Amino acid sequence: MWSSKNIQSCWRNGCCLLKTEKEEVPTLITSLQRDPIEGHVLHVDFRKVDLDKKIEAEVPLTFVGIAPAANAGGVILTQTDKVTVEALPQDIPNHIEIDLSGLAEIGAEIKVQI
Repeated sequence: MWSSKNIQSCWRNGCCLLKTEKEEVPTLITSLQRDPIEGHVLHVDFRKVDLDKKIEAEVPLTFVGIAPAANAGGVILTQTDKVTVEALPQDIPNHIEIDLSGLAEIGAEIKVQI
């Protein structure tokens, strides 16, 4: 059975050292399920990683700020709420902030280049 005692250390992005009977295994939390009422953790999915090799991971986008175009009657539409990044496991951010305050005119866009 898994418990928080098995986690030796955890970075903010979900990269953790999971302690087994034989070793400490670097892992990345890929999914976390919580009880909707109590809020305690019900289930965690881990992905074993090599801390010296880059991996691809999906990172959620967090939209911040007020777009002046929205105040002028525009509507903010988003095409996605996450992007795929490639980095060392411990360097993957837990989220990426997108500042909407630069959208001054209706029709303005923010694009991500892959």
